[in-house]
Amino acid sequence: MKILLALPLLFMLGACTPVGQAAAGAGIEKIKAFNDAAGQVTMQAQCAIPYGAVVRMPAHQRLAVKLNCDPGALESVMDRLSR
Repeated sequence: MKILLALPLLFMLGACTPVGQAAAGAGIEKIKAFNDAAGQVTMQAQCAIPYGAVVRMPAHQRLAVKLNCDPGALESVMDRLSR
């Protein structure tokens, strides 16, 4: 039982070594890559919403879908705002 309590301490001390820091950095990079992939999937899923569902959304949600899914929409909105 005491061994199980000491394991987290050993892992924390291991992170202080250069090898431990490299392993922690690699873990962070894997997490970032996973989050980026999840973000791409989320954006693609949002663009796959049926047209009827988009029409029934409130105006601010329709605008968000349009800005995310239509490459030219963001440019046109930014042009209007900059005038």
